[in-house]
Formats: sequence, C-alpha cells, structure tokens
Amino acid sequence: MPAFNNGFPVTYPQFNPYQMPQQMMPQQQMSQPTIHADIIQVPGEQDVLNANVAAGTSQIFIAKDDSTFWVKTAYPNGQSKVDAWDRRPPAPPAATPAYVTKEELDARLADILAAIHPKEAEA
Repeated sequence: MPAFNNGFPVTYPQFNPYQMPQQMMPQQQMSQPTIHADIIQVPGEQDVLNANVAAGTSQIFIAKDDSTFWVKTAYPNGQSKVDAWDRRPPAPPAATPAYVTKEELDARLADILAAIHPKEAEA
C-alpha cells in the first residue's frame, strides 16, 4: 500500500506558500476600506461650531436645505477645525454686452485694410 500524506500520495507535489517564489504566489485581492459615517442635519454653521465632537475624530454635518456640508475635526489638544463645502453650483457670470459705434468700426476696418493692402491705402 502506498504511503499517503493528508489524502495525497507522497510523490504528489505540495507547496508551502511561505516557501514559494514571489512570482508563483497567488495574487490576493485587497478590498478598499469601508468607512461608515453618520451625517447630522443642522440648520446652519453656528450649530456646527457649537457641536461636540470626540477628540481625535471627525463628524460630517449637512445643512437642512442641502446647500452646504461641513466636516468638523476635533484634535486631542482641544482644538477643532471646520471645513465647509458649498453644494450649490456657482452663479454664471453676468454677461455685459459690448457695443461698438459705426465710426469705431469703420476706423478699425480701415486700419486692417491698410495693413493688408498698404499700396492701395497710399493711393
């Protein structure tokens, strides 16, 4: 009767992953870390500034009208920092129409034509 090792014959190749060369090691899939965050809805920024946050942690706040959100970070030395992001799109710039008088246009066209055809402008 042949000798068996854990259900496999002794001659069956067995690999210890700690002894395998690096290029033969199977690739391990690493998943991205998942962060669970509670978002607190507040009426305004003053409520964020007054909110208590545990030292060494951050808390996310959002305005009731969804216009702004804040991240308040409390440091172990007792200080805190509030970062704010405005979620509203920026207002488009007001378009100011540019007007040119007929005399300004005629003068500019004459300058351009003189630059293109200098001999005709002299005549």
